Amino acid sequence: MGGAFGNDNLLWSSGTVALAVAATSTASPPTIGDVNEDVMAIEVYSTSDAWLAIGAAPVAAAVAAGNSGASVFVPAGVVVTFPWTKGQKVAVIRATADGTMYVTKRRA
Repeated sequence: MGGAFGNDNLLWSSGTVALAVAATSTASPPTIGDVNEDVMAIEVYSTSDAWLAIGAAPVAAAVAAGNSGASVFVPAGVVVTFPWTKGQKVAVIRATADGTMYVTKRRA
């Protein structure tokens, strides 16, 4: 078995970033996807249902049924992969309960 979640393409040089999933939006540090790393995507895993936003200065927010928004729903207990551009951050907010979201860099 390879890196995190059994995937050999995951990068461990800076480890996995753990973000608090709480009632207010929490942003990642700018260390995900450093300039010298070949990060093409991120994998996220959350211990509770959460909303995720990605961007230069993201703010996560719940999106009501029938509406659109910049945040994406991430269900608890599921590994989800998102494309990544250098300089981006992630922000998370809870959907139902507090928890932890783990963000891991990967090549592609």
